[in-house]
Amino acid sequence: MTAILAMGIFCILSAPLDAATVSSLTDNFTADTVDAAKWNTQAADFEVGSGTYTADTTSNVDQLTIAGTNTNQSFWGGTTLESVNTFSSSVETTITVDRVSLSGAGTAKRSSLWIDQNPSASFLHFAHNHGENGWQWNSNEQGPTGGGNNIGAFDAFDNDLGAKEMKLVYRPLGGSSAAVDMYLDGVLGATANFNNWDNSIDFHVRLSGMARQAPNDTVSAVFDNLSATTAIPEPSTFLLAALGLLGLLGFTRRRRK
Repeated sequence: MTAILAMGIFCILSAPLDAATVSSLTDNFTADTVDAAKWNTQAADFEVGSGTYTADTTSNVDQLTIAGTNTNQSFWGGTTLESVNTFSSSVETTITVDRVSLSGAGTAKRSSLWIDQNPSASFLHFAHNHGENGWQWNSNEQGPTGGGNNIGAFDAFDNDLGAKEMKLVYRPLGGSSAAVDMYLDGVLGATANFNNWDNSIDFHVRLSGMARQAPNDTVSAVFDNLSATTAIPEPSTFLLAALGLLGLLGFTRRRRK
């Protein structure tokens, strides 16, 4: 049985590291490039705008900068970083990020923190939409595109393009119900309630910088200190497997007596 236990542990440790459900994600963006083990970099898909956009950690050293220019007449081109790994929709999760700054030219620009059940349709998009609606949120159930839902509690900060801590608290309510609380610098501003958020489907964490429309709307959204953590730490797969094998060993010994 000792050999069986060793073989089981070896198989777990030698398994390939694929995308998985996790209980935490942190990134201070100190690497020379965006960490591909943590993030997929992709075109923003909030609406259908497009342009020339980049995401890097060198324009502002040790910070994430998403910047670029919209080049067509459709709205909200940009770049999104989507977490490689996912979080369980059955567990309360808190996500925070420092929005260091937002700048740009033209009609409007956004810095965004959101969660998304890709490839499902459910999402919550919390953003500073400067030039249009100020601090706002969008979801698949309430205002999926455009100006969305204004957060009146944050109106005083609509023209503050400096440092702000953005926070989402995802709360599962069972079945297809959930709620997401939105905070700015520790102050609760709004709660989005969902009736079609499947608690059995994981979600990704996202950061975006977007510019509204051509000709030549631009954006530079700078972020730092991303943290996402579940309320109840999940036991590691290794520990669960080891305990299971030890239990099997104990059961076999009892049968021999």
